Amino acid sequence: MEDIIIEKTTKTPSVRFSFEENYLEISGVSIPEDAENFYDPLMKWVESYITHKKGQTTKFVLKLIYFNTSTADYLVNMLKNLKQLQDGYTEESNDSEASQQAKDSLDKAALASEKSFLDLQSVSDEEQENEQSSKIQDEEENQEEVEEYSNLNHPLKVEWNYEEEDEDMRETGTHFESIIDLPFTFKAVEEID
Repeated sequence: MEDIIIEKTTKTPSVRFSFEENYLEISGVSIPEDAENFYDPLMKWVESYITHKKGQTTKFVLKLIYFNTSTADYLVNMLKNLKQLQDGYTEESNDSEASQQAKDSLDKAALASEKSFLDLQSVSDEEQENEQSSKIQDEEENQEEVEEYSNLNHPLKVEWNYEEEDEDMRETGTHFESIIDLPFTFKAVEEID
């Protein structure tokens, strides 16, 4: 399968879909006059990609400054299709270092929680209150690590980039995240080229 590389214009985004690298990126402004003509070849490529790459981790990076409604429809459909990568994917097939680090981190957090509980039994009331608030904070951090780990268990990794000042685009990303029902990674950047 051939990669797709498209340079950006004033109305269309740059596109880099790499079959070998399992990497897809759309960046820039997307207000094409004929969205079907621009996005249909990308949709067909994604459909073919899915049949060849089921069970493999894929990174999809979106760096959009602005896009219109027709683009939004194509992006949602593309993301929903890419979610099919989960078929045939198991935790064992994801041997990434990041996944192992997340597991190790969870194990350490669980041991630390257990130790702090045992230590609570042998300290004064005031110290217990301090330890309790510390324990609550540890549990919140542990929960964040669990959520981060669960993100690693899906082969589709979506990174939503937005310019630091553009809270509307950040909010749009969270809306997409809820529609797709898959955790996104959000990244504020100074400027999108």
